[in-house]
Amino acid sequence: MWKDFFYFTRAQQAGIIALVVLLAVVIGADAWLMHMQHVAPEVSMIDTVFVKEVEAFKRTLQSRDSLERAERERLYAERRAKYRQRHADAEKYTLAPFDPNTADSVAFRKLGLPPWMAGNILKYRAKGGRFREADDFRKIYGLTEEKFEELKPYIRIAQAETARPAPDSVPLAQPDTAFVVVELNAADTAELMKVAGIGPYYAREIVRYRQQLGGFYSVEQLLEIKHMRQENYDRIAPHCTVDTARIERIEVNRAGIDYLRRHPYIGFYQAKAIYEFRRAKGRLDGMHDLRRFREFTDRDIQRLRPYLSFK
Repeated sequence: MWKDFFYFTRAQQAGIIALVVLLAVVIGADAWLMHMQHVAPEVSMIDTVFVKEVEAFKRTLQSRDSLERAERERLYAERRAKYRQRHADAEKYTLAPFDPNTADSVAFRKLGLPPWMAGNILKYRAKGGRFREADDFRKIYGLTEEKFEELKPYIRIAQAETARPAPDSVPLAQPDTAFVVVELNAADTAELMKVAGIGPYYAREIVRYRQQLGGFYSVEQLLEIKHMRQENYDRIAPHCTVDTARIERIEVNRAGIDYLRRHPYIGFYQAKAIYEFRRAKGRLDGMHDLRRFREFTDRDIQRLRPYLSFK
């Protein structure tokens, strides 16, 4: 009877075996999951400790970089302050007449020359060097053309005394040199330098600015030249005239934005306003049209009047 009770067919035996295997797999998987629940916290803890160490190391690097950057900024600020202090005195100077053959280092410093340049001048004189005319002072090593032009009007070179001629050989008094006058819209650099106070630098700048403007309509426009000081202008102005007929005018209704903005009195937004107005309206009829633009002030319009053509 027991034998009949435990008798299974071949299909039933296969099903029992499969069920046993399935139970074994389930029990094994459950055991593996229980094991991993105990191991995972340890791994997580290890990862957390590692991450904290990395973050601490990063903060150390950032702190070190911040300190180094702060130190560099401090050193830069110190060097900049020393530079400004060193050059502050050089920027404060007073122009006054001087003789480069007799002036001492203090006098040269008061004229705005650095100590090393004053020393070079004294060494040049100690070796027998002498300045015979104002232009000789230009040869000083390191002296810029702008600084020379600034000092040139104040150079006073005493003439060496010569033997007095016999009474019967004294020449008749010669007439004074003719008063030189140049026309600013036609003179080249050579003609300009005939005027006392205009050296190579000013001559080049006058011609350059004249080309940018299209010509001068007033001698006072010389004050707009770079590095032109009032005392230099006062010396030059009586020798200058302008012929306004030589001014080259801009054809407002044809010129493009780039051409318009080349003029010293016209900025980009002003040129663009003219161009956009032409696109919308077709043309400008006269200076009164410029008053419609907020980009142009009354002073701008007054300065541009000699330079614009509305053909």
